[in-house]
Amino acid sequence: MRPGLSFNVLGQASSEESWLPSFPSAADFRFNYHKLMSLARKQRSGIATVRVKRHVAVVGAGAAGLVAARELWRCGYDVTIIEASNRIGGRLMTRTNPSGEVHAPGVEMGAMRMPFFDAGGDITNNCLFDYFLNSEAAGHGCAPILQPFPNPGAAPHGTGIYLNQGYGPRGDFDEPELISWAPNEYPNDPELKGLAKGAERFETTFQMVTKRYLDADWDIIWSKITAHYTNLTFGDLVVKPAMSPELVDAAVSDPDTFDGNVGGFGMDERQYKLLYTIGIGNGSWGAFYAVAALWFMRCNFFGFSSNLKNVDGLENASSLPYYGKRVPVHGGSIEEVYYRGVQSLAEFLYLVPPSGKSESMHEDEAVRLFINSPVAAVRNLESEDKIELLTAGGHRIGRFDRVVMNVPQWTVDTMIKFEGFSNESFPLRKRGLKGTQRNISSCKVFLEANSAFWETNERVPQVLTSDTYISDVYGLTWENSKGAALLASYTWEDDANKLLSYGYQATLARKVYDKLRDIYWKTAKFDIKDHVNPRKFQIVQWVAEPFYSGCAHLYRNRSQGDNLYDLGFNQHHAHKSGLYFTGENYGVEGGWLEPALRSAVDCVVQMMRHDNAAFVAGFHPNEDYPDWPKVDPSPEVVTTVYQP
Repeated sequence: MRPGLSFNVLGQASSEESWLPSFPSAADFRFNYHKLMSLARKQRSGIATVRVKRHVAVVGAGAAGLVAARELWRCGYDVTIIEASNRIGGRLMTRTNPSGEVHAPGVEMGAMRMPFFDAGGDITNNCLFDYFLNSEAAGHGCAPILQPFPNPGAAPHGTGIYLNQGYGPRGDFDEPELISWAPNEYPNDPELKGLAKGAERFETTFQMVTKRYLDADWDIIWSKITAHYTNLTFGDLVVKPAMSPELVDAAVSDPDTFDGNVGGFGMDERQYKLLYTIGIGNGSWGAFYAVAALWFMRCNFFGFSSNLKNVDGLENASSLPYYGKRVPVHGGSIEEVYYRGVQSLAEFLYLVPPSGKSESMHEDEAVRLFINSPVAAVRNLESEDKIELLTAGGHRIGRFDRVVMNVPQWTVDTMIKFEGFSNESFPLRKRGLKGTQRNISSCKVFLEANSAFWETNERVPQVLTSDTYISDVYGLTWENSKGAALLASYTWEDDANKLLSYGYQATLARKVYDKLRDIYWKTAKFDIKDHVNPRKFQIVQWVAEPFYSGCAHLYRNRSQGDNLYDLGFNQHHAHKSGLYFTGENYGVEGGWLEPALRSAVDCVVQMMRHDNAAFVAGFHPNEDYPDWPKVDPSPEVVTTVYQP
């Protein structure tokens, strides 16, 4: 874990015949989605072929909504995509560089550093994000442009730690200074070095668990861990006494007697506070202390935070359809398309023909996309076996055979009414699951940088992590461009909420700039005024963005039963109402994009099962696809946690 305190994983490969994914992959639902999509692509078809054509509505044009729509269309359904905002991609949002140059690389306001679920740096065909960008986009001669993200402790031009106004963790520096954190080393401070080693110990311990990932009794091991930790927050895990790797290794070797306890970080109160600020190598973590310990485990030990990469865009993007053009759709038009940044995935899904199709979703009359069209009501027309969607003014959008909801649960609760559904068809437990969520706040402030000044001045680190209101700072460059930008403040939860009062635009940009200038001048006698322009910026406050209610879905402790119910809803309950749910708001794995994409393909598999479709040759869903745990719809009753 020494490189940037970022937890690493030890890879394991499953056999070619198996539908198990290689490790690292999600803890709860072991299935190789990349293999399934590649099989369909090889046969130039969807994953199934429907026997009866139906009309499906997909509410929300985020990444999961677009994947669900695309794959349902490939299976033979007519699809209508209904998006409340004026764009596609959801929280895949790449905006123009603060410089304002249209053709310069963009900056990521939402999803940013992306995992590819590889063990040692080589992409291993183990995730859907890799599938779409490498297998499909590369098939059009447009492979993704990737580069490592400069995480704290791994940034090639160094990291600085600023604590107690620069006077260090104990307040005993004579003058304000930055604690240096060289790439792939420990922080240059004895207390912080000890903190890093303590976190590293827990990583080593947990590897005794994950090395069993491909074993037949994995579900037993993991279900016992989830039962043991479901009541704990991440903050509880930090102070929970540590266990030795040898003891944990011996315990998990006998799943029948294993009690699920693998220990914790074993940190004292002072270490707890320090870890809040410097985190474990991918930003400060204190904002997440109140979320579930299981979320942290799923996020950090199963590939969601390992070998992270930025996506600058697609190679040869100008050869792709609609490059540089606005795309007219129902209700308006999509802004100029450049296949830039991580948003390129959404543009690719909608505008580029998939294998077996001569037209894209945009070009085929079987698919319609509406933007600027918030859905306000979902009405069950039971006598007609249809679902009707309406706008806030009561205007009917259409009647559909199935509806896929790709909308955050809090947004569903505050903006959309469900009418005419019984508790049997759409259980109250499903409608109340928003209470287990923690749709966290996040704020990003990008400022224009006229050069990568951190590369030419050794006193100024590329990355700064601090206990001030700006929190984490990242100097960013792009592989195929001379451009640079400064992510001058990246904050979460309370730290982000405190910045709401300073407004969305120039006031906040100036406040962030002034604090950053003060830190660098005090610690390095370096003035950023000739290098950073506070008048050119890009800012997002996700909690204030319409239709999103936050930047990402986490979940609270004591929510394991609800989470399992949510995960299995499409399989066990959706066919009763025709309502299916996709997106990272309906996942628990601990990352944003990959769970969203997996939930979309899972939604398609379950709908095809319910509609008795013929699946692609070589895939037998009843034998090859695992069943989600079955949880009773009563809010209190869990009939089965896992079925070994």
